Amino acid sequence: MLKELAVKNALSGDGVIRFSKEDTAKLPQNFISGVHSALSGKGSVSLGDSCDIDSGFMLVYGDIDVNCTFGSLVSEKRDELFDELNKLLFN
Repeated sequence: MLKELAVKNALSGDGVIRFSKEDTAKLPQNFISGVHSALSGKGSVSLGDSCDIDSGFMLVYGDIDVNCTFGSLVSEKRDELFDELNKLLFN
């Protein structure tokens, strides 16, 4: 699941993927190589230093941070569902 999420949100170019300290310790050894294979030349990521997040990860490309924390993803989906619900109820 994390690999697919990283590939879906990856940008072209060289990036860094950062997890919480706890999640970094739990990563399988082949996680980064699996992401590289799945990117198929779209770009590359390396494992960066741990960061202060609860769950999920951050993709960092220079000045651009792609927030893939679970809280951010849930909030994004909530907003999408709320918009759809408003359309159903009020259109």
